[in-house]
Amino acid sequence: MAVYAKIPANAVLHPGVAVDELRALAEKVPMVAEALKFHILEQAGDFRTKLRPILQAGNIQLRPNVISAIATIIRKLLPKKTASAEHISHLVTDIAQGWAFSIEAGTTPTEWQQMSAFFAHVFNKGTFPDTRRQQVVRAAFLDGIKWACGKPNARFTEDSMKAASNKAAIAGLRNPLAILSEEFEAARNDMVSFLQKPRPSLNANNHQQRAIGSNLLTGSASSAATNESPCARRAGRNTVVAPIVNDEDEDADEEIVYEQSRRRRRML
Repeated sequence: MAVYAKIPANAVLHPGVAVDELRALAEKVPMVAEALKFHILEQAGDFRTKLRPILQAGNIQLRPNVISAIATIIRKLLPKKTASAEHISHLVTDIAQGWAFSIEAGTTPTEWQQMSAFFAHVFNKGTFPDTRRQQVVRAAFLDGIKWACGKPNARFTEDSMKAASNKAAIAGLRNPLAILSEEFEAARNDMVSFLQKPRPSLNANNHQQRAIGSNLLTGSASSAATNESPCARRAGRNTVVAPIVNDEDEDADEEIVYEQSRRRRRML
């Protein structure tokens, strides 16, 4: 058995975080408190044989509040601008396994794309938008959840790596790169379609603008004739007002609207 006298400095992700710091974070961010389940962890007994089964029975799924909690905790442990994908991935795995989060079988690529995008949004909040950095963080999240499908330290033996990969496949996460690449290719096709689309000629564009101006003048005359303003008429229609989201408020709850129906699935 090898015994190390000293851990190399470059192998240390973080000098550690005190329980009091996590408590303070949980008090500030309710979704972190919900995910950390201090009331369970404070109970006496062996974690593996007593506490972990209680956490598993709670069926804590990867919903937006839990994903946001994972990202918020890792933000506290790592420098968000320079943290490596490997470090982010390992911490995602450790948190997901340590708190026994449930991973649904049959999760679709679209749902993984949405979850990873939400994780990256929370993790990178407050930094200047960087598309490449955003995608690296998304990949790290998916990779971390993939390994969380296996046993602890599944990355380090051939049998456990194979078992983790098989379970990840059941969750629709065998190949995170393919999941993100599919989205990138669709986005690329949309951009090419837009940017290479034939544009109207200058003369046609001027003619269209004149037609719009004429219609506006006609509309104004009609409004005056009826003694009712366009704004007054619009006010009588049914409208839908979208909520305003304040990105500067890190405690604000956010929600993913999934494109596909969230049918009930079994857990891994």
